[in-house]
Amino acid sequence: MTFEPSEWRASDAVTYELAHDALNTLTSLLLAQAASDQARRSDAVAEAANTRQEFLALDGFDRDTLDAFVARVRARIDEIRTAAP
Repeated sequence: MTFEPSEWRASDAVTYELAHDALNTLTSLLLAQAASDQARRSDAVAEAANTRQEFLALDGFDRDTLDAFVARVRARIDEIRTAAP
């Protein structure tokens, strides 16, 4: 059996996990927002679903795209936390 070396570097796997963790944090905040605010429920659920679909469509080998995704999601997390009462 022949094994091909992976194109992933160790740091790529770490970046992918950071993106996944940021996504989970954002999803949690959005779902909490949806549970507490009837008027915002559908928007929050849609944002969570759309962000997850965006993550699933990412090329895990494209470090720049992953870094940009993490930065954008973290900015959104900060925005939600800052706006929270």
